[in-house]
Amino acid sequence: MSGSLDGSVGAPGKAVTRPGSVLGSALAGRVDEISRRVLVMWRDRSPAAASAATPRVEEDISWTTSLSTSALVEYLLHGEAQSREQARAIAATGKAPLRDTIALAELTKL
Repeated sequence: MSGSLDGSVGAPGKAVTRPGSVLGSALAGRVDEISRRVLVMWRDRSPAAASAATPRVEEDISWTTSLSTSALVEYLLHGEAQSREQARAIAATGKAPLRDTIALAELTKL
């Protein structure tokens, strides 16, 4: 078995498999479920903020979670880090409404 600079391993004549590909594949099929679960956890942990949140805030939380999970999937499956555009999109997602209800640090912990 040999290793490569991109973190993949494999034997001659066999398909190369990245170490995180099994996890990446599992996550890829659950992006929407993960987003829903994060939203439910936020509602449970921060009921006051959640009850005051607009639908836009909940959409932003779901969208940010989906985008972040998808970026992780791409890294695990292909070794590709998110692009600058993706990073900016995640950072800029609904900053105004999210600041009033959930901090990025809190969202990250969910």
